[in-house]
Amino acid sequence: MSIAILCPTRGRPEEFKRMRESVEKTATSSIGIYAVSNGQDSYVPNVSVDMPTVHMWNSLCKNAMTNPKNQLFMLGADDTVFSTPGWDDAILDHYNNLEDKIHVYSFQDSRDRDGTPHPIVTREYIDAMGYFLPPIYLHWFVDLWTVAIAKANNCFTHLHDYQLIHIKPSDSGNPDETHSRIRRMGWHDRDKYVNDTCQHFLSFEKNRLGSAIMAKKHQKFLQSMPCEFT
Repeated sequence: MSIAILCPTRGRPEEFKRMRESVEKTATSSIGIYAVSNGQDSYVPNVSVDMPTVHMWNSLCKNAMTNPKNQLFMLGADDTVFSTPGWDDAILDHYNNLEDKIHVYSFQDSRDRDGTPHPIVTREYIDAMGYFLPPIYLHWFVDLWTVAIAKANNCFTHLHDYQLIHIKPSDSGNPDETHSRIRRMGWHDRDKYVNDTCQHFLSFEKNRLGSAIMAKKHQKFLQSMPCEFT
């Protein structure tokens, strides 16, 4: 069983290298890093660097799911660093002990004590929802949306003891070319509009995941019942 980190990157090979090296230093289990770039690093076929970031994450996830060993899928970014050893063991141990495998995880955010960045979702969550990340977004708000759905259904674990450091916070410091490019393309403004006006859809998605969890529990109950024929 392994964790797949899905990491779009564009023109930032040094940052991607730093992220990858931080995984190698802090993880002990099998970690697969699926990346798409402009040819300077790892490349996944059939994923364009010109498509919106969320679409790249979903495309990378689709590719990663072809490997049956991958059971957890993480929203990755090249401007982050894994700083706490053993984060992979913590997630895998928790996952293995779950009775219902539909679940979402998050690390401690270096930007905000209560923040929940970069959700890690189980294969069962993707099967239930039909997507890794909500495709109504292009870049921002996907983490908050995913976590909100999981929290509403009590299937979310925030791993406070394991920190993910953002080297270049998106809302402070000196924005780099990638940040500026996304702003120029209007993705932030468009996603903010979607986030502000689609709360009814968020409620629908919370209920849809809840129904999937209840259906799983009902199925397990039926399977545990003895079969009697008269």
